[in-house]
Amino acid sequence: MALPATTVWEVRTDGNDANGGGFVTGASGTDRSQQAAAQIAYTDLVIGGTTTELTSAAFPFSAAEVGNILNVTGGTGFTTGWYQVVSVAAGVATMDRSVGTGGSTGGTGNLGGAFLTIAQGLTLSTVAGMMVYVRGGTYNITTALSPASLGGAYRTRLVGYATTRGDLGQPIISVTAAIDGLTPGLGWTFENLELDGTSVGLRGVNPTTVHGTLVNCHIHHFVQYGLSASYEYWSLIRCEVDHNNNGIWSNAVGGVMDCWVHDNTSDGVAVFTTGRVTGNVIANNGGHGLIYNYGGLILNNILYGNGGDGIRATQSYSFNIGAGVCENNILVNNGGYGINQPTAQTHADYPWIDYNAFYNNTSGARQNVNASPHDVTLTGDPFTNAAGDDFTLNNTAGAGAACRGAGFPGTLPGL
Repeated sequence: MALPATTVWEVRTDGNDANGGGFVTGASGTDRSQQAAAQIAYTDLVIGGTTTELTSAAFPFSAAEVGNILNVTGGTGFTTGWYQVVSVAAGVATMDRSVGTGGSTGGTGNLGGAFLTIAQGLTLSTVAGMMVYVRGGTYNITTALSPASLGGAYRTRLVGYATTRGDLGQPIISVTAAIDGLTPGLGWTFENLELDGTSVGLRGVNPTTVHGTLVNCHIHHFVQYGLSASYEYWSLIRCEVDHNNNGIWSNAVGGVMDCWVHDNTSDGVAVFTTGRVTGNVIANNGGHGLIYNYGGLILNNILYGNGGDGIRATQSYSFNIGAGVCENNILVNNGGYGINQPTAQTHADYPWIDYNAFYNNTSGARQNVNASPHDVTLTGDPFTNAAGDDFTLNNTAGAGAACRGAGFPGTLPGL
């Protein structure tokens, strides 16, 4: 028997990796994991005739301990490891599995208290569906957090918060060596985290396999990529990716949605088989804003002030019939074309690329992409204050008002 999938681990900067570290969601006891120190440090544990039963004379077990995780740290005849207190009756705790040899005495262990390191929480997330909460603060790492190699199971979530779970605060994972920050495996989700490469880290997130999600994360200061997914179908939702060499590179994505990708030295977003790239602000990157191969949706994005093209298609068939839809994008002040398909397309693109707005792109609105009947040619900058990262639409005639009239949304980065 293993700990249940509903086990939630806790990490905080003043914790200890020898603590119990976790609590089973929905259990009837009092969660002791959300504190720095262990609630109880046992030195006199006794295993009963039934080897799942524990007692302590100094600290008899009570109903409050039910659902907490006990780290058994030593004692002759004891099997060290983390165990759930399943139930308590008359001071006797029943654990989720055998704790060792019946009749053994002098066992030691810690119940409650958070872990100190994220790696410890990931190491123990061996059952699909477990969660690791990370409380606000800075966590310096010199070894990549690799859930797969640490023992983390499919579909585990690593979730940050400031002071109260669910407050969307972002604890900092500071990468202080030439390593990747996170190298997750299949199905992992990362939420509310700041990954800071400190100008030495290589890649913020470098998945080892397909499928995973980043939500409300901030990835910056990596010398190669914010996200580098050689495998497929990683999604980024409401993330900020900035001041890396390259922002987001993925062989395929489930989606890049409602993200702010800006001020990366080279390209902002490069995706080669897309799910959807929607609702993003991709601005002031040194290279192209969005590099696109084929497939999926490119909708409701702002491509502003990038050094190269706003959108650069890599194939002659990037916008072929059925290959992808590119609509309702605003392309302004890019150093190349607004939309550039360097080689002539093999099929007409309308209606697959339409309803886009263009202004002041250095090389022109488009290359090898046909003008479409619903395109909007602007006569001024449509944004309230792009220099101050306010990309809401202004009310200037021929600029923001023209976009509003055509049904374009405004977007305000606020990550």
